[in-house]
Amino acid sequence: MIRPYGTVIFIVFFAFSGCRQVADFRFIKVMGSDSEVNLVLSMAEKYMQRDSLASIGIIGGGSGMGIASLINQRAQLANSSRELTEKETNLLKEKNIEILRLVFALDAIAFVVHKDHPLDTITLSQVSALYQGNIRDWSEISRQQGPVRLYGRQSNSGTYLYLRDQIVKAEYDNSLLGLNGNAQILEAIRQDVSGIGYVSVGYLEGKSASEKQIKVLMVKNEENGNCYSPLSQEDLKAGLYPVQRPLLQFLALPASDLALDFVQFELSAEGQDMIRKNGYLPLDTLTHQQMLKALTKARQHEG
Repeated sequence: MIRPYGTVIFIVFFAFSGCRQVADFRFIKVMGSDSEVNLVLSMAEKYMQRDSLASIGIIGGGSGMGIASLINQRAQLANSSRELTEKETNLLKEKNIEILRLVFALDAIAFVVHKDHPLDTITLSQVSALYQGNIRDWSEISRQQGPVRLYGRQSNSGTYLYLRDQIVKAEYDNSLLGLNGNAQILEAIRQDVSGIGYVSVGYLEGKSASEKQIKVLMVKNEENGNCYSPLSQEDLKAGLYPVQRPLLQFLALPASDLALDFVQFELSAEGQDMIRKNGYLPLDTLTHQQMLKALTKARQHEG
């Protein structure tokens, strides 16, 4: 079993303010991915500066929670760093809930160790071996001696599932310490020279790695291949960094005007620029056009 660490879910709500009539307010709740929560929060804040009658509640807790909230009709928009499972798709069909799948940004997963760890570069096969428990002492792949301590997310996280299915390609070792979010993983690594963890690249934005007391590892596909950094916009844009994924949102239909307008803002030039400034990668031209077209169809459907 993965050992959970804590039970607190990151929650942010925007409260109704002032003395405006409640009937004037427009409100939506957005729930899900911890990898997306800070990014969507910043865009919600910007959007509400323009629309004084809008209130957007942002709740983290993991992709699984967001999708479950959509199924249970407790949220209008689900943040997710993974695709729907077959079970989730079937539940949506059973409840006759139509959804719009949207990609609004691109993300990279970074592997981090303590700033004093001698390791600088890691291969994908080493990541897999570490998280399967096949490498248990750092001396097998670095100059450091001592046991490896694994940090990751809990099973309701889209990042947990993505890494397991696409990179580890096996079940995690039962020594993995499952934490609630990216920030908790970074805090654990700051204090543990024997640890390794994975975080969304957006959580590394703003301060240098040394200031965060961590080291971001370069990654390569093969032992003798080139290595690439998740902090390099050039490597990300060129698709060279090997651990990239789309950031998704699932919108319940029929959708409110506020929900549609907010997603439209995320896809706008300003929204995509905010994505870049938060350390993520904006959409390529083709994907961007496809998302705008899908959103236009959703508006027509509402009409």
